[in-house]
Amino acid sequence: MLTLDEMLNRQSSPPIPSGEPRRTSDSPCGPSPDAAAPSTVIGPVHTGKRPMEDFSQYAQSVARRKRLRPEDSDELVSYSKLSRGEKDIWLASTLLSIQGTVSQLQAPDAQWDLPVMLKKKIDIYSAVVILSPTLSAYVSDDAPRKVLIDILERYPSWGYKQDVKENPYRYNIVISFISAKLTARRYTAKKIIAESIGTTAEDPEELKRVDADDILALCEGLVAKVFKAAKIVITVPMCARVAFLRLIYVGQPDAGDKYWDSADEKLKDFRVKLSNDPKKISSKFAKILSQDRQVYGDVDVDYTLKSACMNAAQRMGEGVYAGTEGAPVNGAEQSDDDSG
Repeated sequence: MLTLDEMLNRQSSPPIPSGEPRRTSDSPCGPSPDAAAPSTVIGPVHTGKRPMEDFSQYAQSVARRKRLRPEDSDELVSYSKLSRGEKDIWLASTLLSIQGTVSQLQAPDAQWDLPVMLKKKIDIYSAVVILSPTLSAYVSDDAPRKVLIDILERYPSWGYKQDVKENPYRYNIVISFISAKLTARRYTAKKIIAESIGTTAEDPEELKRVDADDILALCEGLVAKVFKAAKIVITVPMCARVAFLRLIYVGQPDAGDKYWDSADEKLKDFRVKLSNDPKKISSKFAKILSQDRQVYGDVDVDYTLKSACMNAAQRMGEGVYAGTEGAPVNGAEQSDDDSG
């Protein structure tokens, strides 16, 4: 596409090809008999056409009134100096350029709602993830969200399909819903933990707290109130992790919004000091659970929960954390129906 300056500076008409003879007469019958006569000086020819008006000052005035940018003002002045034909060409090329730009724009999607199945799965697995005994972090590095997305990606029939992931509008709706659910789960869990600690006994020698919930009662409260429809099964490892969370809360009751960050820091500290050894980490949590029973109520969780078995959703979550959950198999996409 020619710029305005190029159009202004180009020749007004194409040069006559060198092989084409010049016509010396307007007669269709060829040159007149006098063509060989000596040429004479011809004075200026008056065509009768009016000279092109100069609209540059008017263009500058319009540019000022419209508050155009300096470069746009110069462009308008250059345009004002074009002939009618040149203006038509310039306008046509500009429209084509705009059309090309518009064709590349993506119109926003019509209102899109999360599929019912996808909502249901996010509801269930947001609770499963937050109450998992092996979750590496509760807020740091968006760990819970990444785990939940990983689970959803394994089962496209739930609604988190490729077209959703590749569409920014729909993807953001899914991510926002996941983030909101995880935030709600954390809020509920922290609230229940705070309500479970009871009060200090009047006797300073007494270690056990008054009106506190034992670890099993606390876990039952979490399962019922974080998201009951998930039907999470309480296990000994879950009790140990919840005892850890209660210990963090009692140690920093005024942590406020930083409570979960504190829990993440302590989990990271365990992994570093214990060389990320699963057996050593498990032993550490077992000690925390034992201390919790002494303070909040002694209940034999090992005996009570000896036959406890995680439901399908919990098993899937634990498999994802451990990196062992394989690709979906026939019928597996509905494998957590027993969890709601």
